Amino acid sequence: MAKYIYAIGRRKTSVASIRLFNDKGENSFNEKPFSKTYPHKADLEKVTSPLRVADLSEKEFYFTSKASGGGRESQLEAMRMAMARAIVKMSPEKKKALKDA
Repeated sequence: MAKYIYAIGRRKTSVASIRLFNDKGENSFNEKPFSKTYPHKADLEKVTSPLRVADLSEKEFYFTSKASGGGRESQLEAMRMAMARAIVKMSPEKKKALKDA
């Protein structure tokens, strides 16, 4: 199994945990393909926006995520926060760019 970076993000009443893998694979949410739960491309772009801010290629990373509580947008925001925290754990020098965004 590939190594991953684990992080938790919270937004309003939603809590999301994410495992960020530096490998190729399929993004998943609550043990289902991410595209089945959130079919709109904008949803995936929202969650993966910290990768773009940190100048990392979305094609080199994939994630598995679990979220509970809150609504649809709140869960996406919590996943985005978790993604940013995972990137900071991986590359602490990216923190300023992520915080500014």
